[in-house]
Amino acid sequence: MRKVLSLLAFLLCVSNAWSILYKCDDFNTSKKTCSLVGWGGTQPTSGKLKLPSTFTHTDGVTYTITKVAKHALDNLTTVTEITIPAEYVWFGNVHDTQVVNSTTENFFNCPKLVRFIVDAKSPIFETTPKGLLLLKGKKELIKVPQSFETTGNLTIPDGIEYISEEALVENLTITSLKIPQNVEIFKNGGINRMKGLRKIELVDVRPHKLTMINSVLIQSGRVVGTVPSGGLTSFSIPENVNKISPYAFYNVTSLTDINIPSRVYEIGDYAFAYSGISSLTIPEAVKTLEGSIIRGCDKLKTLRLEMTSPHIPDNFASGCSSLERVSSENIIITVGESAFKNCRELKEFPFRGETKLSEDSAFFNTGFEEVVFEKSYLRSYNAGSSLFENCRNLKKIDWSNVIIERPEEIFAALGPYFAAGCKKLETVVFPRFLTFWNYTQSPGLPAFGYSCGVDTISISTCWGMKSPQFIYSPTSNKKDFTPHVYAALTQNTDLIDNWQRCPLGKMFSAGNGATVSPVIFMDACDEDPEGDYEQNMYVDPNATYFIPGGCTAGYPTLVESGCRYEEMYEISFSKNGWGGLKVKVRPKENIAGLNAITDIWVGFDGNEKHSIFSDGTADSSTKFGDVKFVRLFYTIDGHQMSTDYFPTSWISTGIDEPESEVDVEGAGEIYDLLGRKVESLKKGIYLVKKNGKFVKSAN
Repeated sequence: MRKVLSLLAFLLCVSNAWSILYKCDDFNTSKKTCSLVGWGGTQPTSGKLKLPSTFTHTDGVTYTITKVAKHALDNLTTVTEITIPAEYVWFGNVHDTQVVNSTTENFFNCPKLVRFIVDAKSPIFETTPKGLLLLKGKKELIKVPQSFETTGNLTIPDGIEYISEEALVENLTITSLKIPQNVEIFKNGGINRMKGLRKIELVDVRPHKLTMINSVLIQSGRVVGTVPSGGLTSFSIPENVNKISPYAFYNVTSLTDINIPSRVYEIGDYAFAYSGISSLTIPEAVKTLEGSIIRGCDKLKTLRLEMTSPHIPDNFASGCSSLERVSSENIIITVGESAFKNCRELKEFPFRGETKLSEDSAFFNTGFEEVVFEKSYLRSYNAGSSLFENCRNLKKIDWSNVIIERPEEIFAALGPYFAAGCKKLETVVFPRFLTFWNYTQSPGLPAFGYSCGVDTISISTCWGMKSPQFIYSPTSNKKDFTPHVYAALTQNTDLIDNWQRCPLGKMFSAGNGATVSPVIFMDACDEDPEGDYEQNMYVDPNATYFIPGGCTAGYPTLVESGCRYEEMYEISFSKNGWGGLKVKVRPKENIAGLNAITDIWVGFDGNEKHSIFSDGTADSSTKFGDVKFVRLFYTIDGHQMSTDYFPTSWISTGIDEPESEVDVEGAGEIYDLLGRKVESLKKGIYLVKKNGKFVKSAN
């Protein structure tokens, strides 16, 4: 008996596998209603599909289907006839209280569909004798089947006053379309997405809502559409037009030149997508840009935005493979997701700090060689994931011109894979305050991704880093990397308390046999004095560190960790002939990895900078005891840095102090300023390790 039951179950499964299966959701247990949300299984071999009015749930209860979700009935590729039952009161965007402007938002990619049949009791639909789908009692054409039975001509039936925005989408059989002039077309009506359309004619019926200029339909101050294959090469939109409908010039590959008048204030989605235009100027009056407007325009080379406050929408110019230049005299406020994705030749764009770049893949696979932000003010934003990913020619990203005035409110946060796959990227100059978005959102994802080759990084105060951001892999000619990092932190002392925050120890990693040995130049005198962060936040055991002169005592974790480090210059303080403070600076020479330190200046108490004399000295006119701090300015490899020194630096050297011995008996382990343990003491400055911590002591 068990064998018989098992065989029966198997046959039922086989039977179900050869029939269409429906998927339902939104079950209302009190009203016993549900929604049709999709289908599966096998389409009917007859081509005739009668949609179900009920659905039996696995709980055994039978529900009445009253709604059809958007795109629940797409991709019925072999169906020729669809019967819609009376129970449906909501179908996509069509419902029983709908007035006009209805869309089923279904039946896409149904290339063999010939006709619709509707139950006479349907509250939302009716049909013409040949199977056109209409909004019941509302004189609106909802849907023309893609393989509607015709000799090639279709005249919109008498009595129809409206054409739905998707009514003619994907139709294959109509070559000539006649439209009464009193008909109102919502958006584009699907005209530009008809596969075989060759001709549009207007039938003279009063009142005139439609006119035609050079095969372009105009309706009540709005461009509606045209025949994609009509051979239109150029067009000047009339001055009395102020809107361009979605898809108005979609797929008009012959169109190379378009002139948009100054009165136009709205351009719909896909308006010029996949057309042949070579340049485009969007006038100042435009307030509304919808998505994908110039998507896939592979002949477009230049784009000019004259809008007052441009907001670039999602997929705006995605796939414009010849686009080279985007210009705007006004600040672009936002750039949408994938807005310029795969614009492989794009090399010019007005990057500014005020522009929000928080959407993903905005400049993915573009042609930039340098991304240099203009002088501007940074607005707080999270840079989107993959913002510059796969930019094959990108060599430099530079925020140095961006000004940040309130770092507690304004900073740049970089998303995962920000510049992943940019194999030619050599230099990154970060803004003065930075965090990595993935610090809290996706701690396992690097901002700069894999296969990194960056060799110069300029960074300042930085919050947040849980995983390596630069991950190096071997290239055809290189497997050992020594990126130089210039941590210019002192510039932020007046703006934020934790200005020394810079977790460089978590920035680098390597794989696939590569090695990465960073060379890090620090300009801060001391480690983070607050102690709120882990003490080794900037310690990379593979790195070589160059720190300011006279500051070894300020970096005890470098000593404890056994890192390679060296002071970049020698600095000393003394009293000059008139009682002022004299500073002497001598850059160190012949140190491997340290290039020349140039352009050295000294500032006293934040006043104007003093150049140093040929002997390396600079004098303050203020008495040494009254000087509050000294700021040393210097340049390394073109990177401007500065270090602050306070009175302890010159008082501890013995200025105006009696020369007396300091009792160091029992003081603990004693090191010189290079971190070397010493046994015998002379007069000077040493590091004394007490209770596991280093303190500075004079002897």
